[in-house]
Amino acid sequence: MAGWIPAKAFQTKKLSRFGYIELTPQAGGAKIRGHEFHYFDTTDNGSDFVAKKPFRDVRWECMHASERALIGFPHLYYYSNPAFLAERLEQYIEARG
Repeated sequence: MAGWIPAKAFQTKKLSRFGYIELTPQAGGAKIRGHEFHYFDTTDNGSDFVAKKPFRDVRWECMHASERALIGFPHLYYYSNPAFLAERLEQYIEARG
């Protein structure tokens, strides 16, 4: 949509990756909870986080992350871990120089 990632987005006929998840950064750092609920998908969902369904052994890679942006389908619940937001803000401030 904005041209930030080289991928195609498309509408699906049913919900994709529906429900609550816990996201773990592949590079280490604070985890955060969220959920997904959408009728769209993309040819490149990212690989900077691992999403895991609670109480089930279901997981997948998702999201694109940089010092300045988090791009992906998950809706993040920042109150689940304020340290996650603090880490992201510190990375953003450091990237600005």
